[in-house]
Amino acid sequence: MKNLLYFSILFGLFGCQSNSVWQPKLQHETFISPASDQFHQVLQHYTWQHNPTDSRQPFLINFSAQQLHLYAGCNLISKHYHLNQQHLKTESSQLQTLIGCSKQSNNDVLFNQLFRDVNLKLLQKQNALPELIVMNNNQQTYIFKGIQRIANLRDFEAEQLTQKTWILVENKALPVQITLTFNNGRMTFFSGCNRIGHNYDVEKHTLRFIGDVGSTLKFSTQLHRSGLHF
Repeated sequence: MKNLLYFSILFGLFGCQSNSVWQPKLQHETFISPASDQFHQVLQHYTWQHNPTDSRQPFLINFSAQQLHLYAGCNLISKHYHLNQQHLKTESSQLQTLIGCSKQSNNDVLFNQLFRDVNLKLLQKQNALPELIVMNNNQQTYIFKGIQRIANLRDFEAEQLTQKTWILVENKALPVQITLTFNNGRMTFFSGCNRIGHNYDVEKHTLRFIGDVGSTLKFSTQLHRSGLHF
């Protein structure tokens, strides 16, 4: 009987959408003034992530001095924007990759339309990452969480792999904890005996292995079987 292996990571980032005006809930939550230099600095310091309720693919934004970069799992879209206080408008012309991704392509369109004309608020939280509140002309509110900036948004999944150690969370048949780590294009698997390494890349949500497998040369009968099984 085949064992199903489940690896999990908790992002802790959940998107929200509502029609109400967003207000700070706690005393240590404050809005950053849109007239301040800090407002622009914070916008450009983070990658902003929104998790739609109907999609496993987050919406990601990067701000640079003159361009807005949008990514919803398929094409990377870049367009010039104008920010007047908290009011943001984007130009109709844009640069984008040309990849066909079925459902994700629809996300591209919706995400792009959202940022044509919106109001922004930056919520600063004590001892926590900031939030970007985006409100469209219909008074719908979308909340984006600030995460560590990712230079190329299309590398989001690959970046997430490298930021955690991945632990097998469901397989009672194996005697030890099994872990995966990803670093500089190389995956390392460890099951208590030998470390097994394999080069990889990530494309269109798929992990693809490249080249030969490398391994240390220790031997423990039961643990060795675990490595071979995996």
